[in-house]
Amino acid sequence: MYAWDEAIGHAEAAVAILDHVGAPPARQAEAAARAAELLIRATSDYGRAVEHLQAALEHYRATSDDVAIATVRSRLGYVLSVHYRVMDIPRALEHFAAAESLLTDGSAAFDVHHGQAMAAVFGLRTEEGCAASDRARELADGLGRPDLVALAQAWQASHRAHRGELTAALGNAPWPSPSRGPTSLPS
Repeated sequence: MYAWDEAIGHAEAAVAILDHVGAPPARQAEAAARAAELLIRATSDYGRAVEHLQAALEHYRATSDDVAIATVRSRLGYVLSVHYRVMDIPRALEHFAAAESLLTDGSAAFDVHHGQAMAAVFGLRTEEGCAASDRARELADGLGRPDLVALAQAWQASHRAHRGELTAALGNAPWPSPSRGPTSLPS
């Protein structure tokens, strides 16, 4: 159930085997992306996750599967934004921008804009972050997902605070503000 290391070992063995036998690029890409996802979820080695995602990206490029390419680029953007050992905000934003034109609706689009908002905080790009967090909020509202709304609101609050709009920041916070009283719920 919690055998992360074992699961990662099997996933990485599959990547090596598929590479060795010259499996079709789509199969190699899927295996590399799966190995990366396990590493990300286990929070065990973001550097190896980036390597697997970059391999998946190259394999998907060979298939010309634009949606798969965009999905991997979005995931690369996330990983390059989330942990100090691999953090590269300019590259992360580049990956998100490339994914944005193809992942235009649903949770995939939310992931792109949420990721852009997160990366913009760390990259001190307030205006980009405001736009991305606002778009993430619109998408979350459209999906009817209060959990995603709360994520977007947190980035909206952060970017509004960085902009000096403290009242707006407090109004966007996913927690009750003193002005709304302790029993009110976020809108």
